[in-house]
Amino acid sequence: MTFGTGFTWQACEALPEADRTRSLPLGSGVALAERKLDVWFVLHGETCATSAWGARAELGQPVALWGPRLVFEPPADTGSYLLVSDETGLSAMYAVLDDVVAAYAATEVTLIAEFDDVVNRVDFPLSSRANVVGVDRCGAAPGSTPLPIEAMQALDIEAHVYAFGSGGSRQTTEVRIHLRYVRNLPANLVSMTGYWGSP
Repeated sequence: MTFGTGFTWQACEALPEADRTRSLPLGSGVALAERKLDVWFVLHGETCATSAWGARAELGQPVALWGPRLVFEPPADTGSYLLVSDETGLSAMYAVLDDVVAAYAATEVTLIAEFDDVVNRVDFPLSSRANVVGVDRCGAAPGSTPLPIEAMQALDIEAHVYAFGSGGSRQTTEVRIHLRYVRNLPANLVSMTGYWGSP
């Protein structure tokens, strides 16, 4: 299958489910000139189409690249960054950290990352002002704990922070509500995406 330059999200929605595109983040270090792209998948059953496709993918199966599509859009006066994610969004957080640390090494960045077991933790690109707060759900079902909210409650969040996150839909909604209505951040400073249908 070939995607031309006129391909749109509307055209994507018209495709059969098996052929629809998956939105994947790319960091600044992607070796496209070498025609090589490493893709991370978190397999968590049939909770989303990306997980289901990743579980079925086989060596030699064709894929197509389409984009880029920009989702991370902090305002020009952003003072610091707050990133929130479970395993399904860690590749996006890695790409954001990669770009932010490379461009703004002196900027404060905090990532709240939910894992299940320490072995699943990722070595993120960090600067002296970047901090990862890892929360281990210790075998609890993905999307079932209040850990991201509890970790946020322990933080001092400044007025010009840009909050960006992804993960289970219920948790990302709770994070968005907390930031908007408890921490009183304006809508343009909060971007949270539900990647899958958490319980």
